[in-house]
Amino acid sequence: MADSRKTDGVTLCPSARSDWEDSRVFGVIGGTVETPVVRYLKQPLSLG
Repeated sequence: MADSRKTDGVTLCPSARSDWEDSRVFGVIGGTVETPVVRYLKQPLSLG
């Protein structure tokens, strides 16, 4: 089964700023300060 989170060889940076060209969201951080949890989206979403 194909991984729907694949980005066609493009490396995504979790520290990228939202105002950078081609920025995308690929996960949402929740949980607590002591125990953060990342929930990954099925595919990255463009911020533009």
